[in-house]
Amino acid sequence: MDNELLDELYENLVLEHSRKPKNFGKLTCNCHSQKGKNPSCGDQLELFINVDNHLIKDVKFEGEGCALSISSASLMTQAIKNKNIDDVKKLLNQFILFINENKDLDEDYEPLHIYKNVHNFPLRVKCVLLPWRTLEKIITKEELNV
Repeated sequence: MDNELLDELYENLVLEHSRKPKNFGKLTCNCHSQKGKNPSCGDQLELFINVDNHLIKDVKFEGEGCALSISSASLMTQAIKNKNIDDVKKLLNQFILFINENKDLDEDYEPLHIYKNVHNFPLRVKCVLLPWRTLEKIITKEELNV
């Protein structure tokens, strides 16, 4: 597949997830939540995570922002749902390095590869990382350190 077709495929996936995000909404259970905001562009979201026995049982988000931040939140929630906190921490760290330093990202997380070139657009990096940095804040809270 040539690069132009691959870029088009990735662009369509971003648009699909920004228009119809997965796991969009609010969890009303006894869950952890954290707000995140990108002051440079106004993107904002609130992330809700239900953790049981070191497993992310459910995850949702609410918010508004550009296509990159909403699609990133949507894809992130899909990637971490029903995963062990330790595995989520590894993915979180790997994804941040993938975005910031163009490091490799495990093939198991294929949909997240759509952001492979975002490091070339420094102002957009914060958009993609907003949900991930919000997740990082939740995970580092004392009650989720495992």
